[in-house]
Amino acid sequence: MAFKPCKRCSKNFWAVGHRLLCGECKQPHRREIAQLPENRMKRRANAAVRNAIRSGILERRACEAAHRASGVCGRTPAHAHHEDYSKPLEVVWLCRFCHSVRHGDLRMKI
Repeated sequence: MAFKPCKRCSKNFWAVGHRLLCGECKQPHRREIAQLPENRMKRRANAAVRNAIRSGILERRACEAAHRASGVCGRTPAHAHHEDYSKPLEVVWLCRFCHSVRHGDLRMKI
């Protein structure tokens, strides 16, 4: 254990093991991440869905994911998935498993 300069900001920090970044550089503050423009749009879309469900404009449904062999998944509870955050009330309802698969697919395309 010794003081080391952070590789990103050059501020000295108490390094344990092989750490190269100080705590501030390693994990940005949640508030800073939430304020990024793309995350603001996501938060607004998610809030719009919550408010629409609460007011009765949207209704929760079963999972709408299509599977090759069995057709539609149909599990509940389902989460609202946005394909486009600029259209906050256009959602696809996906169960937890199908939602994680969908986001995995999105990461593979990028």
